[in-house]
Amino acid sequence: MSGTDTDDRPVRSIRIADTADIAGFLALLDDAVKWLCEHGSEGQWGSTPFSARESAVDRVTTWVRSGRVHLAEQDGTLLGAIALGPAPDYVPPTTVPEVYVVALVSGRDPAARGIGGRLLELAREFAVEQGVDRVRLDCWAGGEGRLIKYYQDRGFEPVETFDHHGWPGQILEQRLVSR
Repeated sequence: MSGTDTDDRPVRSIRIADTADIAGFLALLDDAVKWLCEHGSEGQWGSTPFSARESAVDRVTTWVRSGRVHLAEQDGTLLGAIALGPAPDYVPPTTVPEVYVVALVSGRDPAARGIGGRLLELAREFAVEQGVDRVRLDCWAGGEGRLIKYYQDRGFEPVETFDHHGWPGQILEQRLVSR
C-alpha cells in the first residue's frame, strides 16, 4: 500500500515492513525514546532504548513478521511506522471487531511532519477494507495528557483509563462511518 500527501511536501511512500526493516524500526523507536527523555516524557516508554530490551526486540520482530507493520519513507529515509495487531493483554477485551494500533512512531526529521496522522489514516483504511467500524489504541496518559490530545485531534475519543504496573494509560477509539 502506498500513500501520498496532498500538501506541498515531497511524495512519501508507505509500505509493509519485512524482516530486513527490523533494525530500522528499532532505531526509529530508540530515537523516539531519546527525544521523549530529553523532553521530560520518559514515563511514556522509559529511558532504555527498545534495541537494548530483549522483550521489546522480540515484540517488534513479532509485529513485523505478522505483516501488519507499515513504514513511511521518503528518499530511503524512514519517517514513521505503525503496527496493527491484537490489543495487548493489559487492555480490557472487547467483543466488538476492531483494528488495534499497537504502536505508532514518527521520526524527528522535518520530513516526518504529519506522518503520524497519515499512518492513522492507513489504519482507518485497513479497518474499512476488513469491514470493521472501529479503530482502537492505547497511549500514555501522563505528560499532562498531550498524547491523548494528539489522538483526540485526529478523531479518537477517550473511552477508558487504566493503570498497568504504575503506567497510566488511556484507551481511545474512533468509530468509522460505513463508506
